[in-house]
Amino acid sequence: GFEVAPGIRISRGSRLSLAAVVAPPVLVGDHARVSDRAELGPGVAIGPRCLIDDETALSRCVVLPRTY
Repeated sequence: GFEVAPGIRISRGSRLSLAAVVAPPVLVGDHARVSDRAELGPGVAIGPRCLIDDETALSRCVVLPRTY
């Protein structure tokens, strides 16, 4: 993975709108998708191949792989 902004790390093949990040740290696994209308952080880890859709708000949690 690589850091796209301080405290925001995404893995290969993932799509993350920086507009979705409310507060870092946020980690996004391989090939995950995060809507720009989601709200993430702080302390969120999203597993590989997850889809975080519109109107989702996550804080201090781990999303297991392949979760919608």
